[in-house]
Amino acid sequence: MKLQATLPLAVLFFAASVTSSGTNDVWGLVATLSQAPSGDGYLHLGDDGVLRSLSESGDVLAYRQLDPEQINQYINRFPSPAKEHLLGVLKVLMVET
Repeated sequence: MKLQATLPLAVLFFAASVTSSGTNDVWGLVATLSQAPSGDGYLHLGDDGVLRSLSESGDVLAYRQLDPEQINQYINRFPSPAKEHLLGVLKVLMVET
């Protein structure tokens, strides 16, 4: 009986992990994030490696945890001074375990 109850949960967890790691392309992931309807929102990559879509007032509309490859892709779009700063802040997350 316990196996029957836990099996659907295991299937849900497996499906969630497959969906979240379905792409390593950060720009494909960015395209799926909800954004402010006004167009005045912005994206923020936190020092926890989470990319957040924020409204103009700072409300979180959507978020995704990035893997090291995705973090690198995202950071590479910035000019050198900003890129160096971000690499310094996120260097702990950039090391794959």
